[in-house]
Amino acid sequence: MGTGELLTQLGVGGIFAILVIRMVLDFLAKRRNGASASATRDLFALVREVRDLNVILKNAVVEMAPLVRGTCERVAELHRWHDRVDDDGVMVWYTRKSLDESIRVLNGGVKDFTQAICRLNELLEKSAHD
Repeated sequence: MGTGELLTQLGVGGIFAILVIRMVLDFLAKRRNGASASATRDLFALVREVRDLNVILKNAVVEMAPLVRGTCERVAELHRWHDRVDDDGVMVWYTRKSLDESIRVLNGGVKDFTQAICRLNELLEKSAHD
């Protein structure tokens, strides 16, 4: 699984959670190393960063919402186009009406041609016997 696929599956909430966990783990690592005064400052910085990140993500979601909504509507419309069948149950999307009509006309022409050949054959047989 590639990074792009992972980010898509995680979504905004998952990415936010990973970033917060990373920040907390960094804070705890600094605190464990004995830098308690700087760790407290880092904690406040961490809280500010999380707050800022939350605002950024909320804005991104708000900006993306119309795009996602529009994409969903277009996908639904494509589904409606592809979900139509003709009287025979054949998907209309895959059969052009003009092609269907051309095949019918061609079929009629072949039938007429066959009848003409049969009639010509009868006339030739009749003239051969005469």
